[in-house]
Amino acid sequence: ITEEDTAIIFYDLDFLNQRITNLQNLFPSSTLHAVAVKANPLTNMLRALNEKGVGLEAASLPELYLAEATGFPPERIVFDSPAKTKKEIEYALKLGVYFNADSFDELDRIAEILETVKSTSVIGVRINPQVGQGSIQSTSVAGTISKFGIPLNDHAEKLKAYYLKYEWLRSIHVHIGSQGCPIPMIIEGV
Repeated sequence: ITEEDTAIIFYDLDFLNQRITNLQNLFPSSTLHAVAVKANPLTNMLRALNEKGVGLEAASLPELYLAEATGFPPERIVFDSPAKTKKEIEYALKLGVYFNADSFDELDRIAEILETVKSTSVIGVRINPQVGQGSIQSTSVAGTISKFGIPLNDHAEKLKAYYLKYEWLRSIHVHIGSQGCPIPMIIEGV
């Protein structure tokens, strides 16, 4: 620590461990609890999370690299960046991580890549359930228009057609908002 340091961050690992244990006890053992890399991009924190058996959610290629570097196996990494390049898609699919597409165009790019690349990834699509805004506007992403996912009400039939078109498409990711969403709205979104 020097005089130029302006912040010290303390982590309560006992609290973190208790939170993870509570989640693991509440849900079936097959549930993947994934922590956003952006919430704790420090390698020591990520390693501590890995030891607890949880997963990581990577919203960018550098976050995916961090998940790999800290020892997370592909089956405990979720990659769902809203803006992936073809090279990023190919990299993640070769790695075999959980993969969430954000648009119909991305689904078509995945199909093109899978013509030449083998993957063990579980591939899904992020949908916007369009159930409303939470109390924090900047983190609410389930309104009529959202910066993430395919709007469900506007594209339900097209989504069904894509699930029939691509047999590798077999999961759904619903992102309602990070904070400020009441429980009834979250349940409606699911």
